[in-house]
Amino acid sequence: MKSRLAQPLPGETAQYKMAPARRLTLTDFYESGNKNPHRSAVLICLYPHQQSIYTLLMLRPDEPGAHSGQISFPGGRFESHDVDLQATAIREAQEEVGIQESAVIIAGPLSPLYIPVSNHLVQPFVGFLEERPFLLKNDHEVREIIETDILWLLDHSLKSSRTFPEFNFTSMEAPYYNLHGHHVWGATAMMLSELEHLVREIIKQ
Repeated sequence: MKSRLAQPLPGETAQYKMAPARRLTLTDFYESGNKNPHRSAVLICLYPHQQSIYTLLMLRPDEPGAHSGQISFPGGRFESHDVDLQATAIREAQEEVGIQESAVIIAGPLSPLYIPVSNHLVQPFVGFLEERPFLLKNDHEVREIIETDILWLLDHSLKSSRTFPEFNFTSMEAPYYNLHGHHVWGATAMMLSELEHLVREIIKQ
């Protein structure tokens, strides 16, 4: 995975297989003249468990906000004391689910993604852990931690689409992954779609 992440990434070719209807592209974002998006980062952890490779996502609490009750990777907004976005991703993972900074080996970035509804420009990072982490969720930010074998991504029967409500009382048709009964859609599904693309490439080698 590390060597593959150092090569050109599939980017929007993969991301937009799981994009909601009317989704802006990154090119649309840059051409819009928006100079002040919130910079943020997420951490996609990969670690050995049950003779396979696992990752984890989290269910956010139901509270006011654009991403209430949604599934996401650990992550959040860049803070002034963060050295860079990689540091942001690792710090947030420790704060939200208890993953220790010293345990994370960053393999590389996935493609950045702009989230219009919250004006965030998100940089995903893939990080390796040598063993399954001891997880401790922050109850203020995380309702549930969801672990899954990454081969779950390859099951076509777990993809579908439906209408999702948005926080501004509108709705949107979007594809989703069925993650153990949770519907993962939007930006997180788009990140997973790029990860899926890479996993399929690696398996074929």
